[in-house]
Amino acid sequence: GDIIKQRLKPSFVEIRGELLMQSYAPDGVERVKKALKEAVNSGVSTKYVAAGRYSLTAHTSDFKKAEELLRKSSEAAVKVMHEQGGEAEFVRK
Repeated sequence: GDIIKQRLKPSFVEIRGELLMQSYAPDGVERVKKALKEAVNSGVSTKYVAAGRYSLTAHTSDFKKAEELLRKSSEAAVKVMHEQGGEAEFVRK
């Protein structure tokens, strides 16, 4: 029984979402970078999609952990952007 369960388990789970951020400040690019760094520090990978759009991806062996990782990192990035007077929104894909 246990061997079958181990073999049926996925080796890792990958979930993603999209972070939409913008800042009209003269140093807006630096503010966006700071927010993205906060997301990466929370354990996800980021990828540039288009102007103001970034993909966040969480890789882990457990779906619930991946969801939690994505939630925490997106909240951290959104919080940093809002604190700096920018706009940010996270959309789960």
